[in-house]
Amino acid sequence: MNWYQAFSGQKLHRGIDYYHSGFVKNIDIREDFIEASVYGSRVYDVKIKLKDGEITNMKCDCPYAFDGNHCKHMATVLFCADDTEPINEEQAKKDEKSLANLVKEADEAVVRDFLTSILSSDEKLLNRFKSILKCELSSEDMKRYKKQINKIFNKHAGLHGFIDYYNAGQFATELEEFLDEEITGMVENELYQEAFELTNDIFIKLGNLDIDDSDGEIGMLADACMGIWQDILAHSGELLKKKMFQWFMEHLNGSVIDYMEEYLEETLFENFNEEAFLAEKLAFTDEQVRKFKQEEDSWSIGYAAGKWAIRHIAIMEEQNAADSAIDAYCERHQEFSPVRKYLIERHMNRKAYDKAIYLLEEGKKVDRDSPGLVRNYSLELKNIYKQTGNNQGYERELWSLMLEYQRGDMDIFNETVFLVRGKYVNHD
Repeated sequence: MNWYQAFSGQKLHRGIDYYHSGFVKNIDIREDFIEASVYGSRVYDVKIKLKDGEITNMKCDCPYAFDGNHCKHMATVLFCADDTEPINEEQAKKDEKSLANLVKEADEAVVRDFLTSILSSDEKLLNRFKSILKCELSSEDMKRYKKQINKIFNKHAGLHGFIDYYNAGQFATELEEFLDEEITGMVENELYQEAFELTNDIFIKLGNLDIDDSDGEIGMLADACMGIWQDILAHSGELLKKKMFQWFMEHLNGSVIDYMEEYLEETLFENFNEEAFLAEKLAFTDEQVRKFKQEEDSWSIGYAAGKWAIRHIAIMEEQNAADSAIDAYCERHQEFSPVRKYLIERHMNRKAYDKAIYLLEEGKKVDRDSPGLVRNYSLELKNIYKQTGNNQGYERELWSLMLEYQRGDMDIFNETVFLVRGKYVNHD
């Protein structure tokens, strides 16, 4: 069974680590399926369907696999299956019962002394034990967790703090394990404030990390952080939600590298939809637009200001602002191509074709140095002219597309040929 290519290198690395750590339990291998449980901060159930020795489908109930992704738990089970003969289920139950009896029959004092000894010598297990018991974490507990995080970052960095390509995979594996086992465990045990604080600590460190992440380690870890934020938001009370909102707002200030800010933006603007939050976001986006409009850099004006203007419009829609107010805002900022595109769509939906045509023609002039935008404007104009029966405008845009904006496009070529043939037929 050739299954390695179904997983990234990181997932394979995590899978083999989990397998060798003995995290696979109750594995059941049959001709047409494999089922097993993988132990972590909680128990994950993995089901793998087979046909003629090849995998046809894999499922796991961990959050990462919800969207059809192949997770480390699946890889763990497959590593185990490769090394395992089909299990005698009756014997497995006897072994499990034997272990349960061993613990049950042990002297309570001996068990307590053994557990105390183990926990006092392993900070990681101590943290996890307190999380499972849903203990309130002290400042010293949080320091231990942050010490673990720093240890992971420092362990793989070289002399100058750079994590090279050869260490990046193992670094990501260890940090993902911490997020998955420790912080996700906190969320499941309702320690939401602590989970948020530690996730933020990791995210900020990632946003300032010097690393060769050619295999996408930073993106994967940032996605994991964002997933934890979403889980916390789904369960947070009003007070914690306000703290979270304030944290996201305060950190859209260059505290992390620009592409990492996108994770903060997405979390902030896809959530916090209560009226008080919307009002603050509206003021914030308006300030961002004003700030970037004053920049001398054309990229800042063209991209950044336009992006924030679209964010502002989206919030206005969430607030059910009057159409006239949204139109007025768009007209004030229509020099930004994203806003112009949005306004064109509004006019098209209202069948206000004259207004849409004006904006498209204006866009071709304003954005003449952006061939992609000009091509899209011309395509829309062609379609509008055709739809409204403006044959002269339709023919003009079609020839512009074929000769200038979209040369080599066979659909445009065939459409032009069809037009020309039609004209000759009508002429004859």
